[in-house]
Amino acid sequence: QGQRLLLFGGANRSLVFLDIVHALTNELHEYDLVTDRWRQLNSTGSVPSPRFRCSMGCVDGFAFLFGGNSATGSSNAVYRLDLGTLIWSLVAPSLSPNAPTLPRIFSTLSVGNNGLYVFSGNQDLQASPLNIDPSVALNDLYEFDLSTFSWTSLMNPTTSSSSAVPVSPSARAECSLTAVNGSVYLFGGSDEGASTGNVILSNQLYRLDPRRLTWILLGPSGTTGVDPSSGALGQAPAVRARHSTASVGTR
Repeated sequence: QGQRLLLFGGANRSLVFLDIVHALTNELHEYDLVTDRWRQLNSTGSVPSPRFRCSMGCVDGFAFLFGGNSATGSSNAVYRLDLGTLIWSLVAPSLSPNAPTLPRIFSTLSVGNNGLYVFSGNQDLQASPLNIDPSVALNDLYEFDLSTFSWTSLMNPTTSSSSAVPVSPSARAECSLTAVNGSVYLFGGSDEGASTGNVILSNQLYRLDPRRLTWILLGPSGTTGVDPSSGALGQAPAVRARHSTASVGTR
């Protein structure tokens, strides 16, 4: 947000199996991009419980936190942090109307068009914080309106308007989602294949038009279903998951 990076929560993975309570944290840290200095922030209000596998985005002086695993299981609640006062508030509890399917982790979030876009994740059927390799990947899409604090399911944007080919991203988690110039871009991810035990990685790049609710597969080139009128050129990155993307200007 501005000239700062915010870091919330996380886990010491080596401790998760031994002591889940002490493995997780809800600490809030700030990295100042001007002074190159870290500092821990003391926040108040409805502070989210210690958790990992959550996602966060910033807009208009607020940070929004979605989901994650705590010591009691998974969540799809939305918290808002006022970056001026450092006061947290719970703006959408887990059982809010039309909220994403409970429970889920490893989802990806992006801020754009006065909303939060939440895509996919793994449905943690055991609702256990110790479920390190959840088994059911999703490919649904939700929008959280930042004006009304309400959820809308956008889970059927399945056809590119230009090619009329069904190109909705397959079920996956641990992908990245970034809003740029009114569109939302999705890259990579994994489906940890409970039925086969195989981990399937991707390097596909999709663009979502939020107004038409259509996905367009941009690459890598040569992939079946790529829109020939707007496909991505050049050498695509190798398949991967648990990465991150960010927008810089129009890129």
